[in-house]
Parts: sequence; structure tokens; C-alpha cells
Amino acid sequence: MIRGRIVSMAPRAGLVGMRGAVLTDVIVGLSILAIATGGIFAGFKGSLTAWTAAQQFSGEQHNARLVLDWTVRRVRAAGNGYAGPHVTVAGATEIVFYGDTNGDGRVECYRIYRNASEEVVYANITEVPAVPDCSTGTGQPLTASVEARSLAIVSLDLRYFDGSPGGGVELARPVTDPLTRALIRRVLVTIQVRGQQSATVFSMSSEVYIRPGQ
Repeated sequence: MIRGRIVSMAPRAGLVGMRGAVLTDVIVGLSILAIATGGIFAGFKGSLTAWTAAQQFSGEQHNARLVLDWTVRRVRAAGNGYAGPHVTVAGATEIVFYGDTNGDGRVECYRIYRNASEEVVYANITEVPAVPDCSTGTGQPLTASVEARSLAIVSLDLRYFDGSPGGGVELARPVTDPLTRALIRRVLVTIQVRGQQSATVFSMSSEVYIRPGQ
């Protein structure tokens, strides 16, 4: 008597029927993973872009502050160690003054002004008496020496006050009379700046007291 083994084909048939379903599940899973990964990447990229823009804007504000502080520190030394007129040009966007600004015992002539066409602040510095007058020299862009990114100086505003009590009396600009210029004791410096990441123009101000002949 020949004995045989009876093998049920039901499971095999079930597996054959499930092949398409398994492949579909894999494709759907990969699609969902791709969508989720793309969303995560887009979110990360957006956050990185926002962070970069914020850092650049903060850097631009810092660079603008450097321009303002540089100007104020030099104006503060107007007349220091100098017996002549400490301010020779006092305009709304330009100032020319003499003084020992770095304490080396030598007097420098400073011309600080805004070039309207370039929207850049320039500083022309010469040593006296080698070059006695710096009021006509071009000088170098001040912003280029203190910042990596370009800043547009929309405006440079210089206001002058005498030494009267209570902060002084504001003098009409430009101060053309030499005797009136000799009375200048306080200068209010304001710059308006537009940077690459600046949505709008922002302004910064600082005032400086000067004491000629100190």
C-alpha cells in the first residue's frame, strides 16, 4: 500500500494573493516617509533662513553703531591740543575739525561727511601741519573700514549747540560765522541706515560734548 502525503495548497495560495498588497504597503510607506522628510527639511530650511536673516540684521545694526561711535569719539576730541579754531565747517551733513584725537601729541584735521549719491559716510584725515586743510579732500569710506556687508547711510544729521546751561542753545546750520562756531560745545549726531536685511530704515543717535583746548 502506497502512502502519500497530502499537502494543503491554501497557505501558498494566500501568500500569492498577498504579494500585491505587501508591495503597495511598502510604496505607500515610502511615500509617507518622503513627504514627512520633505516637510521636516522645509521646516528646518525655513528656520535656518530666518535665523540667518536675524543674525545679519543684528550684524548690520552693530555695524551702524560702529560708524556712529567712531564719529562721536573723533568729534569729542575736537580742539584737543589745538590752539586754533576747533571747528571750521559745521554743516548739516558735514563737519571739519582739528584736534589731537589719539593722544600722540600731533594734531589731525578731520572731515566727516556723507556722500549723497553713494549713501556712504566718508572720513578724510590728514596730519597738521603737513596738510593744513582737509576740507576739500575725499578721504575713505568709513563704512567700508568697519563692516563686511554694505550699509546704505540714508542720512547723516549733525546738530550743534553752544555751552549755555541746560544743554545749550541750538545753532542754525550751517554755522558759517567763525565766532559762532567757536561757541560749539555739543554735537548731536544722528544716522539713518538701510541694510541688506533691514525691512525699513532705522536710525541711531548719540551726542558728544567737546572741550576745546583741554
